[in-house]
Amino acid sequence: MKKNYKENLNKVVCDIMERTAFLFPEPVENPDDANFGNFQQVMATLKYSGEQDGEITLIVPVDLGIELAMNLLGEDVDESDPGDKPYDAIKEILNIIAGQILTDTYGEKAVFNLTAPQSVNLDHETFNAIVEKKDYALSLSDDYPIIIKMKVKEEVHEH
Repeated sequence: MKKNYKENLNKVVCDIMERTAFLFPEPVENPDDANFGNFQQVMATLKYSGEQDGEITLIVPVDLGIELAMNLLGEDVDESDPGDKPYDAIKEILNIIAGQILTDTYGEKAVFNLTAPQSVNLDHETFNAIVEKKDYALSLSDDYPIIIKMKVKEEVHEH
């Protein structure tokens, strides 16, 4: 992924997290400098089609999802038994982030169909394999890693 592309992804993530979830992530230029901790990670993915096809993926710790649920959804969350609230919040913030990324990337007039975001817990092996690829933008919010990836299919649709 090109450096400025990663910068744009981080800019959107940091801006959206700040404006909608009252979190203040800071971009990390070199993933090798990051400590990913031993958090349970959640990966949420949203696919899009239209001017271009692809997918946007957000990976964050469940603990950050709890903060997102409290800040974004305005709900109290029992940290010992959060239920689906962190997952719902992660998917909701991904929806907002994806909308802004697509607008910034393809312009105001581009029209896309978006799938509902899907989320899964990542085991440490899968998470480490993703981290090793370094094909993502990374920011940190209170030591919680926030990974954003955008994969674009090669073929372009003509309208």
